[in-house]
Amino acid sequence: MTSIRTTGLMKIAALVAVMAAAPAFAQQSAPAAAPNMQQRFEARFKAADTDGDGALSRAEVQKSMPRLAQRFDQIDANKDGKLTPDELRNAMPQPRADRKDRHHPRSPRRGDPFFDHADANHDGVVTRDELDASLKQMTDRAHAMFDAADTNKDGKVSREEAQAAREKFRAEHPRGPRGELPPPPPPAK
Repeated sequence: MTSIRTTGLMKIAALVAVMAAAPAFAQQSAPAAAPNMQQRFEARFKAADTDGDGALSRAEVQKSMPRLAQRFDQIDANKDGKLTPDELRNAMPQPRADRKDRHHPRSPRRGDPFFDHADANHDGVVTRDELDASLKQMTDRAHAMFDAADTNKDGKVSREEAQAAREKFRAEHPRGPRGELPPPPPPAK
């Protein structure tokens, strides 16, 4: 009984995930919509360079790029206390020659979102308890999404209800500059 219920829940979660992800995959197929990597780099650098001196101080990096700030001393090749565009480019991971679509959500450069979600304490391994908690959270979210989409409360989601739910979700969750969704809210305790 439990395995049948779990299988059913997983099917529902997969259906809801596919319904929610379909627009994102459609948008990914239009490469002209996103600026190229060099333009994004330049725009982000310019936005972070608040004093306009052509280099980023430690304070500018901490304010605008906190994850990068953790590696500031490694990246600052000439140890002058500032990061130049060349120092940042040299610190960027080089794309793998054997990977054609490195912008795909499961690209090695992006990590594995399912693993990262399940690895609750970020120690690089997933325990059975972490997996169970992650699956429960995803199942709870999938049920909430299903219930929200099932506007007539008949226990079924029609194509029209799914489309309306997608449109409502898009309106409530605008995408970032690279098409990414904001992180999900923390789980309720």
